[in-house]
Amino acid sequence: MSKAELRRLCEKHLDLSSADIAELVRVSEELETSSRYEEVDVFIDIFDQVTREAVVVYHKRPVCSPSLYQGNVVGLEANKKNEPGVYRTMTTSLNSMGLYANSQEQRLIKQTVYPIRNDCRTIGVLIVEEAAREPHKRTSLQVEPFFHLEDAILADEINEELLVFDNQGILIKANRAAHLFYQQIGYIGRIQGLHYDNLALDSTTYDFLLYQLERQKHETETVIKYDNYHLSIKKIWTKHDDQLMMIIRDVTDIKNKEAEIISKSVAILEIHHRVKNNLQSVVSLLRIQARRVTSEEAKIALQESINRMLVIAQTHEMLSMQVEDALELKPILTSISHNIERLFTNIQPLTLEIIMTDNIYLNGNQMVSLSLVINEILQNVYEHAYPQGSMGRVIITVKKHNQIVDLTITDFGCGYNTKTAGQTSLGLMIIKSYVSEKLKGKLSISSGEKGTTTHILFKNTLEQ
Repeated sequence: MSKAELRRLCEKHLDLSSADIAELVRVSEELETSSRYEEVDVFIDIFDQVTREAVVVYHKRPVCSPSLYQGNVVGLEANKKNEPGVYRTMTTSLNSMGLYANSQEQRLIKQTVYPIRNDCRTIGVLIVEEAAREPHKRTSLQVEPFFHLEDAILADEINEELLVFDNQGILIKANRAAHLFYQQIGYIGRIQGLHYDNLALDSTTYDFLLYQLERQKHETETVIKYDNYHLSIKKIWTKHDDQLMMIIRDVTDIKNKEAEIISKSVAILEIHHRVKNNLQSVVSLLRIQARRVTSEEAKIALQESINRMLVIAQTHEMLSMQVEDALELKPILTSISHNIERLFTNIQPLTLEIIMTDNIYLNGNQMVSLSLVINEILQNVYEHAYPQGSMGRVIITVKKHNQIVDLTITDFGCGYNTKTAGQTSLGLMIIKSYVSEKLKGKLSISSGEKGTTTHILFKNTLEQ
C-alpha cells in the first residue's frame, strides 16, 4: 500500500496534523520492513471524525502463512460492535490483548490492539490479528457461578454490573448484568478469565489501582462516557485487599432525562428571549456608531459585527417561541441569505441558490454555530469572490446521510490562497474554529481561479 493512499485516507476521515500523519506513515514503514509480524495480519486504523467508527488505513498481509482476508479491507469501517478492542483502545489509550472480534468478512478472530500516539494523543491503533481457535459465539452467555448460592442469587438480582477480580487482576466472578453489558458493547464469549486491563473502560490500569491502594485509597468512583453510555464506575478493595470489586452503573437514562428537562424548561425559553433582545439592543448601538464613523474600514468592520449578532439573535428568537430544542435548517438558511442580500444590495448583484431536498432539524447550539459559519462564508463571497459590480452566483447544497449533515457552499469567483488567508482573516478563523470546536465536524476548502468550494461534514446530535 502506498504512502499517498494512507495519507489520503487520513485526510479524508480525520483532521490530523502533518506530524500525526507522518507518525502513522513511519509506523507503516516499520511494519513493512519488520520480521516481527510475518505470520499474522497487521492493520492500522484511525477514528472517523464524523461517524465515530474506526477505519482501516493500512493492511500488511502475512508473509509465512495465508491471510485471514480474501478481499481488500483498506478504507472499510471496523464497527465498534464487531471489534470491541479497537474502539476500546481508541477511547481509553489502553492495550487490548487477545479480544475476540468479527472481521469485515464475518470471520471470528482474535485481536491485540495497541495505541499509536503522537504529542500525547492517540491518533490511531495498531491491530495484530489471528484466527480464533476456540468456538466462542457472540450469543453465548456463560455465567461463572459465585462461590455460594446465596451470593449468586443476590448478585443477579442487582441491576448494576458486578465484577470481582483476584489479586492478580483476573476476573473470577461476574453477575448476569455484567455479562449482558459487555455483550452490548461488543465483547464476544465469556469474560471470565480476562484481565482487568482488558475490561477497564475508564483509562485506568490494574497497576495504577495497586498504586492507589498503597496510598490507602481503598475506594474510588468516577463517571465516564463510553460510546453512547454514561457510566458510574465504583471500585472497592475487599477487607483483606486481595480482591477488587468493580460496580458499573448505567446512568445514561438519568443523563438523557436531565438534558430533556433542561431543554424544555420555561427558564431556558426566557433566556433565549432575553438574549435575543439584548443582542438587538447591541445591534442598535452599533448601527448608531456606524453612522457616525468616517473610516470606510471601520464601517465595514461594524457592519460585519452587526450581521453576526443578527444571525445569533435570529436563532435565539426562534428558540424562544418553541419548547423543543429543534430548529429546521432551511428557514434559517433562507433568512441568512436574505440578510446578506440586503447588506450588499447596492454593492454586489449576486444570485444565491439553495438546494436542499431533505428536512433537516438541528438543536439550538448546533444551529447557532452553523448559522455563524454560513454567514461568514457568504460574507467572504460577497466581499471577495467577484469584482465589484459584476454578476456572480453562489450555490448552497445541503444533504443528509443518516446522522451526517453534508453542506457545500460553491462560488465561481476568483478564488484565494487557502494557506495564507486564514492567518489574517477573522472570518476564516471563525469558520475553522466553529466547525472544529462547536460542530465537532470536518472542514475542507478548495479554491482556485474558477471559484471556491467550502465543504462541511458534521454529526447531527439531535438524531443520536
